[in-house]
Amino acid sequence: MYTKKRRAVNAVLICMCLATLCFIWGNSAMSPSDSSEASNSLLDAIGPIVRFLGIVLSDDLALRKFAHFAEYSALGIELALLGAVNMRLAFQDISNCAFAGLLTAVTDESIQLLSGRSSQVSDILLDFAGVLTGALLIWLIRHIVLKRRKKHTGVERTD
Repeated sequence: MYTKKRRAVNAVLICMCLATLCFIWGNSAMSPSDSSEASNSLLDAIGPIVRFLGIVLSDDLALRKFAHFAEYSALGIELALLGAVNMRLAFQDISNCAFAGLLTAVTDESIQLLSGRSSQVSDILLDFAGVLTGALLIWLIRHIVLKRRKKHTGVERTD
């Protein structure tokens, strides 16, 4: 990828990471009542879709846990794409994504404590699992693409 294009893609991915962090930490800064109201509104909005899929959500707890995992999966994807765009996505890069996600999750739970909400180690672990899932998904896709490219061109790429 050309350097100019790579810089532009890097800038977009960095902005996406920052927007995701603002979204995650912004939700954590909500008061308990505002957070509950937001969860219930979302549950009401997606209720018909969830019921159509045959999923039963009796309260907003399952939605909150899914949201934790999804938000952090998105962050893991964005962080891993930063590595992939820069032609790197080795074990160390995935480890860096995981550490950044873990640091984000600990900060997230600390913000919740400051906003009068509870903080849970299980949420940190769930967030960490989300980051790893997102980053490993990008690693797997990249691995498959490079393997197919090698098969079709006969050229092995070393990053």
